[in-house]
Amino acid sequence: MNLQRRDFLKLGFFSSLCGVVVPNLDDVIEPTGGDDTAMLQSAIDALNANYAFVGVDNARLRLKGTFRVSSLTILDKYRVRIEGEDALIVGDINITGCTYLMIDNIHVNGNITFSRHNGVGTALSMRDCMIHGDLNIDDADTSTFERVTVYGKTTLRKWYATMKGVSFYDCWLDDVDLYGVDSVSFKNCYHTGQIVTSGINNGVHFHGVVVENVPIFLHVVSGKLHNLTMEGVNATSGQEFLIEHDSPDNSYYWELHVANKGSTKYLHVKRGGLYGADIKCGGYDIINDGVITESFIVGLGSVPISGNPATFSKVMSTHWG
Repeated sequence: MNLQRRDFLKLGFFSSLCGVVVPNLDDVIEPTGGDDTAMLQSAIDALNANYAFVGVDNARLRLKGTFRVSSLTILDKYRVRIEGEDALIVGDINITGCTYLMIDNIHVNGNITFSRHNGVGTALSMRDCMIHGDLNIDDADTSTFERVTVYGKTTLRKWYATMKGVSFYDCWLDDVDLYGVDSVSFKNCYHTGQIVTSGINNGVHFHGVVVENVPIFLHVVSGKLHNLTMEGVNATSGQEFLIEHDSPDNSYYWELHVANKGSTKYLHVKRGGLYGADIKCGGYDIINDGVITESFIVGLGSVPISGNPATFSKVMSTHWG
């Protein structure tokens, strides 16, 4: 009989060598009824160490039931996939130094924090998850979230390394804080909270999102926001502004193509400046108490713009439709 490397695992070969119980690729892990922290950490550690050793990518751990953890730490893992079957984890999860970690169909009643360790920690993937807590992402490049619901705050933050290439698809998000992000996109997402930017953010993109009952959706409170793109944003009525620039600094190169926006006012440059903007505002209000310069503003029929005329410089205004 010609045994492959995976066959040795199924026969328990490496389990007997290492003295640990290694779950098979299709095993389902169930809760102990008490504190499941040690059991889950041992299963993840053994799965990653042994399967990675024999060259099996994307080693899978399947969870079923309600697991209670004091604080689950997933440290320095590579290509591990955690899947749920009606699985709930009660407690906080700290993911540190992991690369290509995939979490699918898990509900979490607690906070999730993803960060680097010794310079390592990228490409987190979450799909079909629900988080009844906060999602904190620090220095995590090329991470993807699909059909994820976050009932707490989502924070994307650059600390020591880089924070770029993060994507949200079909997610339901409440408040979101962006600090030092380089390229983050929100596509077909449903937003019930405010997006707040601080620090220097470069490349924030919204496509086909829905904004529900948020007085100011995108609020630039400090620092700079460069290369902002909005297209197909649908906001409900009753909002004060879709976007407010309240930073004393200048932001560059906004491309705002929003026609289906409800009855809200559109853009308020409260402080600072906006340079090199390409704006199609659908005929809604632009209030400028700062500086708008070298920009192209297009409205549907007419463009109601208010503010000190001296604050507009090299602005071309026209209409379309």
